[in-house]
Amino acid sequence: MQHSCNDPNAHCDVVIQYMCNDNLRDGTTTSTIPLDSDNQIKYGLHENSAYYNECIGTKRNVHLFNADQKLRKQSCVSTRQNPTGTRYGLECPEERDYFPYWRASPWITSAVLLHDPRRCEEVLSQIQARRYYCVLPQNDNSLAPISSEECEQKNGKWSIHPLEQENIKAKCLQSPFTRDNYLGNSKNGFPPYYNWTLPSVSKDEKCVLRIRYNLSSTDKEVLEKFQSEELQNRGFTFTNNPQASIFKDMPDFKLQINFNTNQVGRVFQDRSHVFNIKPKPKEFKDGEIYNINVRGKRGNIVQVYPAVEYDFVPNRFLIGKGDFVHVQWTGSDTNPRNNDGQGEAQTDRSNFLQMRNIPFTNAISSNGQLSVSFPEYLNNSDLLGFSADLVKQLAGSASEANFNLGAQKVTQSGEYAIISTRNNNFSNRSQKSKLIVVPHSVKKFTLGVDGGLVQINGIVIAVEPFTTSGVEFVVENSNKPSTYDWADQLVAMISLGIESENSNEVTAKLQSTKFESSFFYNVICYQRFNEYNTVVLPKDQNTCTFYLRGSEIYVNKRSSSLYVLCNSVWIVTDAKTKAVTLLCRCQPKNFLMKI
Repeated sequence: MQHSCNDPNAHCDVVIQYMCNDNLRDGTTTSTIPLDSDNQIKYGLHENSAYYNECIGTKRNVHLFNADQKLRKQSCVSTRQNPTGTRYGLECPEERDYFPYWRASPWITSAVLLHDPRRCEEVLSQIQARRYYCVLPQNDNSLAPISSEECEQKNGKWSIHPLEQENIKAKCLQSPFTRDNYLGNSKNGFPPYYNWTLPSVSKDEKCVLRIRYNLSSTDKEVLEKFQSEELQNRGFTFTNNPQASIFKDMPDFKLQINFNTNQVGRVFQDRSHVFNIKPKPKEFKDGEIYNINVRGKRGNIVQVYPAVEYDFVPNRFLIGKGDFVHVQWTGSDTNPRNNDGQGEAQTDRSNFLQMRNIPFTNAISSNGQLSVSFPEYLNNSDLLGFSADLVKQLAGSASEANFNLGAQKVTQSGEYAIISTRNNNFSNRSQKSKLIVVPHSVKKFTLGVDGGLVQINGIVIAVEPFTTSGVEFVVENSNKPSTYDWADQLVAMISLGIESENSNEVTAKLQSTKFESSFFYNVICYQRFNEYNTVVLPKDQNTCTFYLRGSEIYVNKRSSSLYVLCNSVWIVTDAKTKAVTLLCRCQPKNFLMKI
């Protein structure tokens, strides 16, 4: 994202949505699809003509802020950003520019990442609200109203919209940090990302993904807060390029402010090509399936901008033995002729090899190091426990632009350093990744910005509200974790032995409980050269091991070990119940903690 997110410079909300139906297609031309031409296959198709015609025939929301923009049409096609009602494909401009949208839409909301996560409850309730529309009598060609009262006045029928979606389970998290005018990594050194779990389907589905983000400056809020009749008379107005008298005693000395009212609050949008989501095969029912892809394109850092040079996605990966990985990517044979890169000009290619162990690198892994560029001999490779044939397919996958290995079972645990030899230039280009495979199959779920308590196998993990944009938990498939709100008395009683039916009282006791000094251990923090940090409780307690990286938590039931990928952790053990309570906080740097 080019503009600042989760940053004081601007407000930024991100909306992730998808749509699935049999009529979706990419098309073969970039020309705008004509109206009522849904069956002309040379044109791409997401929304259909019926949807756009309804947009044209519906009254726009007149209560929206339009600044000094003069909206030329009274239907939903004119907005502050699109005042002339220009058509782009068959999307409805008002639906594109505003979220949550009050009318029905074919898009299903998967996640919302908010600048102010305190709005999560409000936004989620609006997403789940019923969607109605007004069906006017056949002889009424006026614009359909958007309120039940006006619909009744026009003898219309106020009905539930056929596109309404029930039981939408969208996630709400805090938006990731990005600085303005910068298309690079976030604070953790990796690109901002959201880990999307594909929806479960009963048959093959054609789908498309849409990501929007709204950027709003604070100019309007500042002007409204400090506005006075005197300042308005001096030209400090919310209009395009106002000329303002910046000195009170020099009214004739004016400067023009570079200000565009249709840009101050603005929506940006990206859509994917059409892709297929398939039902999960029965042979994969005992494990999770994880995608490994490639992002970026051929060229040096200047030539590929605003994209990036090649990189594996995800770049760091934690999965379980018994889970499945689906290695696949899409390349190209039509890159610009003069773009730098290895191999034949214009071609995108990647391959996937395990790296070799080099003894002089102070290695912490037995399956290769990221600090070198030597691939392992294929005959010696034990990559994820794959067969020799699969290892050879991955090594030789650069022969074609597109590659699809299919979902393959991971049968060996360990840490694996990965390299694409096709795109490794030793000096300024490096395509590497690391896969961490823990001993058992895992599932992932996230606690959002509201925080909460998680009970897993007798261990209680507490995440404070608004201290992090969300903590991702990775647990064994055999575990059945329970999650609770902060005020839930059940977990409080389990973790601290508190007996009370009053949730407020429980919360107060939870926050004020004093642990016996013999069971409260001071945490000593210091940094370490590698990315994996550990915390171990004394031997007379339940042993827990923590790996700190990003914001993931892994629980190993059989060995009673707990891998926590968080930035800093406080651990307390209650004297009576012996239960372990963890409090996770997000800090700028990773620390190694000992108890």
